[in-house]
Amino acid sequence: MENNKILVLAGPTGVGKSTIINSLIEQYDVMLPLCFTTREKRANDDETYVFVDQESFLTYEKNNAFFFITGKGNHKYGFSNLDSVKDKPFIIATSYENAIRLKNLNDNTIIITLMYQDIIRELPERIKNRNENVVDYQTRIQYDIGDYNNNFDKISRLSSLVLCTSLYTIEEMNNIVANYLSDNKIIKKLENRVLKK
Repeated sequence: MENNKILVLAGPTGVGKSTIINSLIEQYDVMLPLCFTTREKRANDDETYVFVDQESFLTYEKNNAFFFITGKGNHKYGFSNLDSVKDKPFIIATSYENAIRLKNLNDNTIIITLMYQDIIRELPERIKNRNENVVDYQTRIQYDIGDYNNNFDKISRLSSLVLCTSLYTIEEMNNIVANYLSDNKIIKKLENRVLKK
């Protein structure tokens, strides 16, 4: 893992991390590691998640299947090792706290911080749109606001780019991030790629 750049989009729930990642994967030469998790599947989950029970997760962990492990509440997340793929950036979406941990583990970590203009007002609206149960809803709000209060200043100093997504359209956000990364030669455009319409 130490040879690979890790590109981290850090931010609270619903701020646009997955949207930007999906746009980058379509056009740029980046890897998205599988995320093994013990949480329940949600309606909007994609194929990058592998849902396992606690026992299976522990077995994967003992066999060093993950390069990074984190957790929220009772749920664990483990990002799959991709050591066989050298010199290709990995891209991960996570919290401010976990982005700081990743930077401490691997100095090749490049952080792009995403934020709300008003987290207290915007975060509950975004989470509510995900139709999650009340316990998950309250837990996420509490975690994300705590993460913002405790880690935003530090993550801002570690970040290559800080972007307030409330101020931009989805297309503008995608372009700002992609242009920054390609202009600084952090990622390269895929050649001969037919884009979806």
